[in-house]
Amino acid sequence: MKSDPEADARRKAAIILTGMERKCAVRILRSLPVDLVLDLAEEIQRLPEVSMEERDNVFREFNGLLQQGVSPRGGTEVARALLQEAVGDAKAKEALSRGAHQPFAAIADVNEEDLAAILSKEQPAVTALILAFLPPKKTAAIMIHLDTDTRAEVISRLVDARNADPDTAARIEKVFVQKVSSLLKKSKGGERTNNLGGPKFIANVLQHIDREMEEQLLKVIQEVSAEKATAVRDLMFTFEDIVRLSDADVQKVLRQVSTDKLTIALKGVPPNIFDKISNNMSKHARESLLEEMELLGKVKLSQQQEEQRNLVNVIRALEAAGEITLHAGQEDEVYV
Repeated sequence: MKSDPEADARRKAAIILTGMERKCAVRILRSLPVDLVLDLAEEIQRLPEVSMEERDNVFREFNGLLQQGVSPRGGTEVARALLQEAVGDAKAKEALSRGAHQPFAAIADVNEEDLAAILSKEQPAVTALILAFLPPKKTAAIMIHLDTDTRAEVISRLVDARNADPDTAARIEKVFVQKVSSLLKKSKGGERTNNLGGPKFIANVLQHIDREMEEQLLKVIQEVSAEKATAVRDLMFTFEDIVRLSDADVQKVLRQVSTDKLTIALKGVPPNIFDKISNNMSKHARESLLEEMELLGKVKLSQQQEEQRNLVNVIRALEAAGEITLHAGQEDEVYV
């Protein structure tokens, strides 16, 4: 039977990787595109016990490639030699090229339901990375179409802010974009993209989905980390978001807050926040507030932030009790 050159090359690559020190193999794999890593991983998994004779022959052949001018120092150079043996010069150069991609820009206009169907077949870690690069509103729309278990796994990963460089994103992008039949869009620049995902990203995502799903996802985050769940809730409704409350709800909040604490919380805040609160106070209460603010000396920033957090906690408690609605002032809100 005629042998398959590509299959033989993959087998040799698998033998080389399994025959070297683990840290060296890991460094090589990190230098390769995701699709090649997956191919090699499958080959390694299928690899039976290899005889010492075959192993020695493969390493002699590989060593011959290195002696032809490829230095074994550094993961990229070793990876190049490995790829030249596995897939040939042209594909090796293509695989190791360092294009500056705008991660996942090519799928920005793809239908969310279609993207969700494709992402549902990916590993949650890969899905989380892809969604972290998309606008929060797009991510929210996609997550609506994921099944409950997948959504929970993805959200538990997204809540952790992570760093990713453009090369890593481009490798995964290349595979995924091919699956949705889109063309890669290259952009200038290659600086590191920091803090993908994280509480702020999740908070923005949750603001674009319905209340029931929001609570389901927050419950998942709570199970992963109570601290991160609190951080997300903090970001979902901040002190500055008070201006989004209806006047009737602001009045309900004010009934739960003493004037002295309110005075500290409002010291030096933007006019729109101060007006939103003071305009919902009685004339006497407003005059008392202004008088106390004039008499109030310097206040530690930490003290002011504490009082603002307390006010937000009051708002959250009233919302949880169903007495006020935090989403009443959201953009794109529809009334019937």
